[in-house]
Amino acid sequence: KGFVPANDLLAEGLAAPNFGGTIKLVKGEHGSFQGVYIGAGPYLSVRTSAAFDAGLTGVLATGVNVPNAAFPISNANEGQVALAITGGYRGRFAWGSGIGSGTDREGLYVAANYNYLHGFQYENDAMAITLRTAPDGLLIDASNILLNHRHATSGHGLSMDVGVGAVVDRWEVGFGASGLGNHINWSGVEQTTYTLPSLL
Repeated sequence: KGFVPANDLLAEGLAAPNFGGTIKLVKGEHGSFQGVYIGAGPYLSVRTSAAFDAGLTGVLATGVNVPNAAFPISNANEGQVALAITGGYRGRFAWGSGIGSGTDREGLYVAANYNYLHGFQYENDAMAITLRTAPDGLLIDASNILLNHRHATSGHGLSMDVGVGAVVDRWEVGFGASGLGNHINWSGVEQTTYTLPSLL
């Protein structure tokens, strides 16, 4: 009694630093250019989710046992490690006369990346726990745990990034989206199942 988790939990994140440079193929007036970007970097993603039965959180909140009940708990964790090899477009278009102060920093900036993802490590754990109670509301031997573990070391995928920004005098505004179409297809996935027939 006293520890009452949320019924549904979700946390996920992506770390994808990229290191590279732009080769300017076409240069124009006032610093405008068009070029290609070449880079690479690690691509790490993690995700975890959990679900607690509402009946169980009710017991934890009130301290009142529920007889002859089943309370399922599920948890899933996934992690992926890959290398992103990036090719992209970079462009800067100068404003026409009369817009801004005329510095070489001002203009419309456009960027797009295509990331080829080469996967090295995939881990996926899916756990299911079922808590069962007797007529007196206490746990019984039928309470159990099931865990499926999946593992792979080879995968291929892709993702895309796009962005646009504008600089006028001292003002800057921009918009971007990363990880579009983000996916990795893993091959040779192996699964191991663990079971604990009784928590007691």
